[in-house]
Amino acid sequence: MALMTYHENLTQVRRTLLDLHKALIERERVEYEKTHGSVSPAEMLQLLIRDDRFSWLHPISALIVRVDELISNASDRRRPNPARPALTSDQVSAETAALLRETRDLLTGEGAPDAFRERYGALKRDSDIVLMHQAVMASLPPAPS
Repeated sequence: MALMTYHENLTQVRRTLLDLHKALIERERVEYEKTHGSVSPAEMLQLLIRDDRFSWLHPISALIVRVDELISNASDRRRPNPARPALTSDQVSAETAALLRETRDLLTGEGAPDAFRERYGALKRDSDIVLMHQAVMASLPPAPS
């Protein structure tokens, strides 16, 4: 698979993951505001980072960061940066495969921490979340047999 194909695949997965992540955050914000009142975007960011109620979202947030880093490194491969050695095509391929597998495992619950699996499973009763989940899963290549 060519490097650009990896980049395109990761970019599509990233886009769908971001949509899902945003929807999950919005659902949690609405629930939080029912008991605690309205929060500003800055307050919400602090809650996402520091409040235990939102810690279940950390695995998907971290996954998105890792996808961003790999996309950036793959781009650096095309424009070398002496301060950060670029990954080889084989390394990009291996990292891409690992991230795609981790995405699938997280969202199917196979590799998810208990807190994520439980809360995400509960939110998957929401039709919008289900559609976004399906979009992420459709953006992933078929699981190896």
